[in-house]
Amino acid sequence: MQTLQHLSKHIVYLPPVQETDRPVLAAVTGNKKTLIIDAGNSVRHAQLFEDELLRNDISGNFLVLTHSHWDHVFGLENIGIPVICQEKTYTNIKDMQQLSWEDRALDQRVEEGTEIAFCADAIKLEHGTNREISLPLPDIIFEKR
Repeated sequence: MQTLQHLSKHIVYLPPVQETDRPVLAAVTGNKKTLIIDAGNSVRHAQLFEDELLRNDISGNFLVLTHSHWDHVFGLENIGIPVICQEKTYTNIKDMQQLSWEDRALDQRVEEGTEIAFCADAIKLEHGTNREISLPLPDIIFEKR
């Protein structure tokens, strides 16, 4: 089971899981606010991180997305705080909203070369057979900085 790790007084993280491509999720705590980094690869992943944060008396105020890969955004449905991202990430998420994540669609994208086989396999493992993935759009979008 993944558990929260303390990198420093102000930085905690949930380690990655290679098999299902769960990336590192992190929180940077300040004196007044906490910034969460990335939403995770599923609602379960995001919920695990939130549970671990709460177990350590940490709650987030903002979430920033580092980029739009599935393993960093598929947990967005579970996020109840403002989400910040760069405009290209926003556009990519908007495009991803139109995609099917069922086996047939994933396999077709792998054949076309628009999806990586490792990612398709990890999505199937992480999400099982019921893949109703909801990708809400981020709230705060920036262009350069």
